[in-house]
Amino acid sequence: MFAAILLSLSVWATPPPPPLPRDELLADLDAIVKVMEVYHPNPYYSRSPAEIAEERTALTETLPEQVPHLDAFRVAHAFVLSFNDAHTRLYPTDAIAAQRDAAPRLPLSIGVEDGVLEILASEQPALIGAQITALNGVASPVLVDRLARHVNRETRTLDEAVLSRSFPYYLWLATGWEGPFVVTLSDGRVHTLDGVPAPPREAPAPSPAVRHQILDGNVAYLQIRDFYTGNRRTYRRAYAEAFRAFRDAGAQSTLIVDMRDHDGGDHRYGTDLIRYLTDAPVANFAYSEWRVTPRFQEVFRNVYVPRGLHWSIPLVKWFHPDLRAIYTAADHTNGRVEYPPIKPHNARKRFPGEVLVLSNEDTYSAGTCFLALIKDGGLGTIIGRPSGNVANFHADALLRFELPGVGARMQISNSFIVRPSGDLRHAPVQPDVLLPRGADALAEALHRANTTQP
Repeated sequence: MFAAILLSLSVWATPPPPPLPRDELLADLDAIVKVMEVYHPNPYYSRSPAEIAEERTALTETLPEQVPHLDAFRVAHAFVLSFNDAHTRLYPTDAIAAQRDAAPRLPLSIGVEDGVLEILASEQPALIGAQITALNGVASPVLVDRLARHVNRETRTLDEAVLSRSFPYYLWLATGWEGPFVVTLSDGRVHTLDGVPAPPREAPAPSPAVRHQILDGNVAYLQIRDFYTGNRRTYRRAYAEAFRAFRDAGAQSTLIVDMRDHDGGDHRYGTDLIRYLTDAPVANFAYSEWRVTPRFQEVFRNVYVPRGLHWSIPLVKWFHPDLRAIYTAADHTNGRVEYPPIKPHNARKRFPGEVLVLSNEDTYSAGTCFLALIKDGGLGTIIGRPSGNVANFHADALLRFELPGVGARMQISNSFIVRPSGDLRHAPVQPDVLLPRGADALAEALHRANTTQP
């Protein structure tokens, strides 16, 4: 149907490609709209067709007839993210990744809040704490708007939190600036700084996804880094081991569940944990919707159903809510899923005391689902920062497409998940105890635990 876009697992060449004709880039943008309208559950959930069209015009009105490869990627990247779905994204080509890793960066750590830039770290101590009013002559609010186009965390506050962690990278991605950097401060000082090499991209040191210990005051502590390192059985064993250790130690008054920097995975791993934290059935999601197309059905079957059991789908679909929605809905419609409640473990296994959950703007995707379960089920007190994406969100980005002009791979969300309460407001899961950015949520939780325990 869309010959211009091909499902691809190809490896792109590293040498920088030649400039892309403007018409080919525009064709890529048109193709993005087409596949969004066919494969996404609701492409205009956050932004109207008119707003998307305005963004396309703004991104392309000054393009030359021959667009350098990095600029073409930059336009396509911002356009994909203009649909404002945190799980729909465009991945860099190998050539862009090579440029990214070689490009000099701004030698400052920058905090971003309400369009204001504050220097958090610098090799020049006199700069720390100063506010930046302009970079390379571009006013800070204008620059933040430009950078935020390349962050897809669905609200400006969350976008700014991401920028605060990786400002030099997004500055390069949005502008291509590699130095020197002219920094104008609010007190009138002007500094010219040379670019510095980008930090090496090192894989994080391996660590268990689930870790438990007893903290001071006999407080139970459970840290969960993700819901994907290992299979579901592995997590269930880790939970069982942790709660057994808490019982054996008599640490039953307060449990701290640390979900900070949790970057998602399979939400069912979180429902398995919820069973230890509730004494009554708890709503899972209000509902979810899947965008059903023949291509998606094929990919879903290959990803989630063992090949030897593909024959059983016509029978099994009647007993599994997701399969029933995906394989009975009409093509190019949304299949709706209603979920059974989460049942608690028996009293011996359950944690009987207070539950404190730590969150921040990197508690993302399935981590956000877990926070919504805690919040809407009244199962604990959330301490820290808002979740890293909105509580009702599009996810399960199983389809991949290649833009033939830019050569970059795009992924598209295929489902829409609604939090247990059914509250459809476009907002993150808010903590019960909101802390300033950078505050120590664990210290706050330990203080609460040790002042409320008998």
